[in-house]
Parts: sequence; structure tokens; C-alpha cells
Amino acid sequence: MKFFSISIVALLIVTMESCKKTYPSSDGENPGTGRKIRFQLYTDKDFSAETSVIKFSIFIRNARTTLFDSSFASMQIKDIPDAAHKLVIEKTVFRNR
Repeated sequence: MKFFSISIVALLIVTMESCKKTYPSSDGENPGTGRKIRFQLYTDKDFSAETSVIKFSIFIRNARTTLFDSSFASMQIKDIPDAAHKLVIEKTVFRNR
């Protein structure tokens, strides 16, 4: 009886260890490290005469939830930076399973 009990316990341990799910990444990236997303705000046109106010926001969503959401302070169109002074926002997003 003792041998039977030990055998069942050993079988359960081996089965539990071998049945761990892994989710291979379709893009070759390790899903545990996430994906870095970069937003860049700049213009290559001259808006120096435009004094209208504009508001920017950025967000990342999947089918189930919003993963990242942010807004910038309102600014005049003439204050949008050129490429040499662009605003860069980087965010690492992890997959939700």
C-alpha cells in the first residue's frame, strides 16, 4: 500500500511539472519582457503663425482593456516642436493573457 501511495504522489508531481503552459510569441519576442512602444511628437512644417490651441493624447488598447493612457497639456500649434526637439514617450507594455 505504501508503494502504491508513493507511486501516485510521484506520478502527480511529474504530471503537474510537465503540464505548464507556455505561450510562444508570434513575433519572436519573449512575452515576459513586454514590447517597447515609442510615441514621437514633432512637426516638419512651419506653424509659427498658428496660435490656435491643440491637445494631444496617446493610448494603447487591446480588445479587453486600456493598457496605457496619457494626455499632454494643451499647447498652441506654433509650440509643437521640430524634429530636433521632438517629444519622445516610450512605454513598455506587457501582454494580458
